Amino acid sequence: MKSFLGHLCVWMCLLGSGAYAVNIGTPCVTGDPMIKITSLPFKGDLKSIMASISSDVSKDTGLPESLVTYYWQTFDNIYCPGCEGAGLKSVIFVDLYVPAFMTEEERKQVMTSLASALGKYTPFTREEVYIHTHIAEKSQLYIMGNLVTNWNQVGCPDDSEKTDKE
Repeated sequence: MKSFLGHLCVWMCLLGSGAYAVNIGTPCVTGDPMIKITSLPFKGDLKSIMASISSDVSKDTGLPESLVTYYWQTFDNIYCPGCEGAGLKSVIFVDLYVPAFMTEEERKQVMTSLASALGKYTPFTREEVYIHTHIAEKSQLYIMGNLVTNWNQVGCPDDSEKTDKE
């Protein structure tokens, strides 16, 4: 776990310095989201599906694949009368956890790309994708043994409050 967090910190430092991959003509997303996908079980190799989704999201957003953690869980059952009323066979739920320094436009890019990829690689349609964004503000994120109170703790510019003495 420490190795993963160390790599995450290194990548965050690279992001903070602007040394990240850029797709020509596509704005680059500068965050490190975690993506939890939850669905009813279906036949398919989830590891290869997540790898394909990761590749597409990376190509669409410029966000390096190594910065995004995907994980998948399944429900035993879903009761969604609203879905049935709307003619949907089921819903796939996505929790998108992002740092507060990701812009609204960057979050929109990730959500749109993710919905397209889920529609492409799973039995669910884009209309059946429900994405909820969780935004971690300072003092709402605990990582590497510390509560984050300044974004420089995760490789971003120092955003501490300046005093009149400085």
